[in-house]
Amino acid sequence: MTNDVILRDVTEGDLPIFFEQQMDPVANQMAAFPARDRDAFMAHWTKILGDETVLIKTIVFDGHVAGNVGCWEKSGERLVGFWIGSEYWGMGVA
Repeated sequence: MTNDVILRDVTEGDLPIFFEQQMDPVANQMAAFPARDRDAFMAHWTKILGDETVLIKTIVFDGHVAGNVGCWEKSGERLVGFWIGSEYWGMGVA
């Protein structure tokens, strides 16, 4: 592996990894964002994946799903957010 970071389209197989990553209590505290239960998580992802105005990509590091990055509009402004699994912190992924 090369430790390259790539962005690719989100696949259905990424969602269980994203779910587990967002359950990390340390990450939740750092992000000041609570974890969602599975139903709420899937409803949220169904909504964003179905919204053509949202750009969302899977972050792949060293061949593994490291997190996701998204861009969306709120109140006339474009916002960017990301979530990196804690096992990839400090590796230059973000």
